[in-house]
Amino acid sequence: MSSLYSYISTPKKEPYSFKSIPDVLSEQTELYPDLEIIICRGTDGSRESLTNKELNEKSRKLAGYLMRNGICKGDYIAICGSNSLNRIVAEVGIIASGGVVVNLTASKYDGSDIIDTMKATNCKALFIDQRFNHKSKYSMVLQNIEKSGLDLSLIVLLSKEQEEAKYLDVAAVLSNDSPCKELPFLDPEDPITVYVTSGSTGNPKLLEMSHFPHVNILESPPPKDRPISYCDRPFGWMGGNVMRAICGKEIRVFPKLSNESEELKIDEAIQVMQNEKCNFAFFMPSFIQELLSLKSKYEGNFRMKVILSSGYVMKSSLHEVLGTFCDVLLVAYASTETHAISINGPILPGQTYVEGDVGLPYPGVEVKVVNNDEQITKRGIPGEICVRSNFISNGFHKSIKDAPPFMVANRWVKTGDLGIINDDGRIVIQGRIKDIICKAGRKYIPSFIEEPILKLQGIRNVMALAVPDEIVHEEICLCFLSDPHVTEDTVAKYCKDVFCKEEALQGLSAKPKYYQRFEDFPVLANGKPDKRKLKSMAIQRIKENENTS
Repeated sequence: MSSLYSYISTPKKEPYSFKSIPDVLSEQTELYPDLEIIICRGTDGSRESLTNKELNEKSRKLAGYLMRNGICKGDYIAICGSNSLNRIVAEVGIIASGGVVVNLTASKYDGSDIIDTMKATNCKALFIDQRFNHKSKYSMVLQNIEKSGLDLSLIVLLSKEQEEAKYLDVAAVLSNDSPCKELPFLDPEDPITVYVTSGSTGNPKLLEMSHFPHVNILESPPPKDRPISYCDRPFGWMGGNVMRAICGKEIRVFPKLSNESEELKIDEAIQVMQNEKCNFAFFMPSFIQELLSLKSKYEGNFRMKVILSSGYVMKSSLHEVLGTFCDVLLVAYASTETHAISINGPILPGQTYVEGDVGLPYPGVEVKVVNNDEQITKRGIPGEICVRSNFISNGFHKSIKDAPPFMVANRWVKTGDLGIINDDGRIVIQGRIKDIICKAGRKYIPSFIEEPILKLQGIRNVMALAVPDEIVHEEICLCFLSDPHVTEDTVAKYCKDVFCKEEALQGLSAKPKYYQRFEDFPVLANGKPDKRKLKSMAIQRIKENENTS
């Protein structure tokens, strides 16, 4: 019987809409011109917003500016900066001009990682925030970009915090230009965005996404039924993009820190949600963990109608958030490669959440589990989770030469996640196939962390390992061999100067949490380091340190 196989699908109830993002925005503008769709609420009490009409007009102005300055359909345009309304205008303007947005998240203070990505994608223009990467000094990063040899037609500032006569900012562009009336023809299957992730080769994976998945993944309810959704994830992440709001699926609220050098505090986030009367919140498990740790302070004073958790597997203990801080809990499963995959919920008070249970596929999505020979398994037998849908990304950017095939036979995409489809037909994630560090939903390949550390004088060998963590699922432990004068404190201080805070308001970073110096690494019979044994030794050291502290 087919029901014995590890396969499940959910049919899409509504027909697909073959439209571009600017098409949908124009339709929404005609229907609801003055509806606020994106709201930026400052922790200092300030408030800014964009209506459908404002975003449509401003993005068309910016599109016209780009086209008049030589940007052509299919050109790649980089964008790097904090979440802001100007960034949204820039993204939609780039898309309307026929350009492809390359989302950049700087992890190194000198900006070398974003320069490498811009070179790989042959970017023709750059939008950059003067506030981004404050500790690295904006001017130094920009100077490195200017010296890099990149052939950029334009550099535009997303914000102008200090006088910079050399470049225009978005506000200046919008004040001088009129909306573009003749936009290029856009095929809904054309790429519009490049998401930068970590790949199994150690180099960033550059995945292209088209209009089509964003337009079709969810239905667009009338304004009175749209959730007022809080989400503080970076716009450059798949889980943080604002296309849901632009396509009429939600009203998006995001916070703006009054001091960009600080991290968002939980009381500030709650204040933003309460001020805007949010009824839906996207929380990573780490935020839920922190919220529950402050239960005595906030219980009875803060409550959402719905909390959706995603990014990585939510611990079963976090189920306590249901009934305490929300009426309904949703647990979602998605990836940059596949977009949305499945969702567990609505989970209601009195119902149980099983750790790893990510529920049933979204409408229009198929899921199966295969063994090492890529043969489908029977229900309950673990294997690699594979996904097929019309929401999958267009694949890797052409510069990615050493990536494995994006799709296997019959358009299936392998997720790299280990799991089962149980007897109830539900997807349960059990772990990961490859040795990638998954910290708070962000995947880091060890070599990305190891390579800059090897440049430190006196370092002889280094390994970045994943160790369990209750808050962010996995933390980074840096194990190293060194000359006697290079201590754990030396390496920790060096890493603080190499890895910056990423564009997340929860302080996520590639910087390791733990540093352990070894005299020698354990080795296998073939002479290679025994990573499994080293990881066990590292975890034991961490436990011993915690017991003595």
